[in-house]
Amino acid sequence: MWTPPPHCLRLSLVLASVLCLPGAGLCQQGGYTAKILRKKLAAFATTLEAIALTKKQINALESESYAERRAAMASLVGATGLHDVLTNSEARLTKEGRTALKVISEAQAETGAEEKLRFLMRQVQTEKVAGLADVVLGAWEGREATSSESSRLSREALKATVEAKDLPNLKEALTSSTPFVRELGLIGIQKLQAPQADVAALIEPLLKDPQETVRLEAAVVAASHQNRVSLTTLAGLLKSEVFHLRNQSHEILASITEQDFGYYSDGNLKDRQTASNLWIRWVAKFGGKAPMKFEEIQHWLQDGDDLFE
Repeated sequence: MWTPPPHCLRLSLVLASVLCLPGAGLCQQGGYTAKILRKKLAAFATTLEAIALTKKQINALESESYAERRAAMASLVGATGLHDVLTNSEARLTKEGRTALKVISEAQAETGAEEKLRFLMRQVQTEKVAGLADVVLGAWEGREATSSESSRLSREALKATVEAKDLPNLKEALTSSTPFVRELGLIGIQKLQAPQADVAALIEPLLKDPQETVRLEAAVVAASHQNRVSLTTLAGLLKSEVFHLRNQSHEILASITEQDFGYYSDGNLKDRQTASNLWIRWVAKFGGKAPMKFEEIQHWLQDGDDLFE
């Protein structure tokens, strides 16, 4: 069994003490774990680089995205040998510590499974293997990607493998309980270039999907069919707390409408709220009749272009 060097072991014990604190949530956004971990790791500023623990990973513990928080914690756990530390100390662990060990063990198993899944997606994409859309969709049912690479490869794999006969599976994917599967269903339907009437009926419910990433994907597909309802969805996404979602939404909206209300995706919250409200009011008043350049949406549909990176 690998024995971590002393500085890794010391950091492992810091992590372990944090994870075993009563009430410490392993992946709770902005929770006790993240705040205490950030404070305790401050003393390790020089050591972090040596063991490949970056400030980005630590900051990611407070991300809005569960997948990003889980991926950051998995990286921290792996780099510090925390799993081995907890395993070797299992007999002395508190109840909270044993729970932490169980969660970490399950996360490691899931991380390994996702690595295999990425390999499969890469093979489908590279070899352009047709007829495996159901495999790509089924692989993500009930799962959440923990890295942009996993989701990117899956999107590209679906584009490479989807065929006309897959349309029933794609329609079913749009009603999946897994957000990423709904996104893949939208990507597949767009790739097949289904008739406009069919697309409108399929896509419009997803323009109000509870998941922002699904709404953005649905808005892009709807806009490619010159569906003006997409403008309302894009304007609403300007209020997203996730930078890349509001940034992409604004760029698409500005390209289609050729309007400018002083919105900056990286601006402060007050300024963004003011500008986004102007956008929402303009879309409500003129979105149904003003001239639009919907052809600009084709830029966002080019192969290799990823809305979520």
